[in-house]
Amino acid sequence: MIYKDHNGEAIQGASPEELIMNLKNGSRFGSEQELQEYMDEMAERVKQYRGLTTAPRTDSCENFMNDLEACGYWRRVL
Repeated sequence: MIYKDHNGEAIQGASPEELIMNLKNGSRFGSEQELQEYMDEMAERVKQYRGLTTAPRTDSCENFMNDLEACGYWRRVL
């Protein structure tokens, strides 16, 4: 699967976990973090920057991926 983020950058992965790991590894904020720590901190940043009332869920990579799409952070292109 391939997603494009709000900046037009493509992120791909064969599974939700691989997709989020690739997003993390390309991040200036989280490349050194554990995956859960990255998702937790990114969820708070997305909540603030997007003006959301609740942060994206971080209980699983699949929920995190779906919530990022639902709030407009990225969209699936393939």
